Amino acid sequence: MTSNELQQRYDLQTHIEANETSELKFWPLDKISHLLNSSQTFLSITPACHVALTTYLQLRTKANNEYVQKNNSTNCLTVDEEAMVLRYYELQLKDFCEKFEPPMTKMAIAVCMQYFKRFYLNNSVMDYHPKDIYLICVYLTCKTEELRIPITDFLSNIKNSSNLDQTADILLSYELLLIEKLNFQLVIHTAYRPFEGLIIDLKTHYLRDNVNDADRLRLTGYEFLDKTLLTDVYFLFPPSQIALTALLFASIKTVVDIDEYVLKYIYGSLESVQMLKIKETIRLIANLVTAPAKFKKSEVKQIVEKLDKCYNVDNDPRSDEYKKKRVEQFQTLTDYEARHLP
Repeated sequence: MTSNELQQRYDLQTHIEANETSELKFWPLDKISHLLNSSQTFLSITPACHVALTTYLQLRTKANNEYVQKNNSTNCLTVDEEAMVLRYYELQLKDFCEKFEPPMTKMAIAVCMQYFKRFYLNNSVMDYHPKDIYLICVYLTCKTEELRIPITDFLSNIKNSSNLDQTADILLSYELLLIEKLNFQLVIHTAYRPFEGLIIDLKTHYLRDNVNDADRLRLTGYEFLDKTLLTDVYFLFPPSQIALTALLFASIKTVVDIDEYVLKYIYGSLESVQMLKIKETIRLIANLVTAPAKFKKSEVKQIVEKLDKCYNVDNDPRSDEYKKKRVEQFQTLTDYEARHLP
């Protein structure tokens, strides 16, 4: 790959690749003044953040407000409480994926995490309980990432379920719902593939005689990318930029000098202004990934208990209300077929 090709690939000015995908078309975010809650303000708005987006907080607030207004209740979760619940279940989800049998690839885990995050971008945790949705995300990922596994084997990974048959019914009941809420956009672009491309290119052009250095960069870069899964960085930056940040972060942590490679093959003939924008974007990504939101487990458990008292039982496949609704829907469909089909 020539320096010009690399420059085009990672040019932060154009974002050609990102704009041609469904990432920005269907999952736009803008004005990144807030990411998780009102207290997290480490990001400063700069010219480097020039992708046209809508605010994460605005979308989350809208989902929360719609549920509160619909149920006319004062006992509902706040936006910040919802954010804490989501972070708690994201950790649960990541841990479940890492222990899954057969083993899931890093790319598959990243896809699963993005399904979960995208679902709750426009839906409240009070409408659909995360304890169910995160399992559906894993189940769907097994299909989209071609991890062929029978549902019985999938269920064997769930250690704390008292009724596996019921869990199987929930998986099947919610699968189409998840796909619909994802706008039928099941292809997720992660940073693992472009990062691997950078490592291969680095070994080809710069570290031919230092394969061990490249392997160290890969391992440390993967650690950085793994941390991105617990942030909202994929809503804010294209995967290629995240991959480049992972490479530069790894070079600092492993003390492997790749400055010459970056200047020649990544920055190429960019003007100084463009280089400053690249550096600023990398700084923003690194800050987001290395300074994740923190919470106390005891505090989250109290919020989860509060959630269990205010979530929408009409959307819980275990509830009588849900079963009654499904019967009514089936009866409506049957009546329609009787009237309109020969």
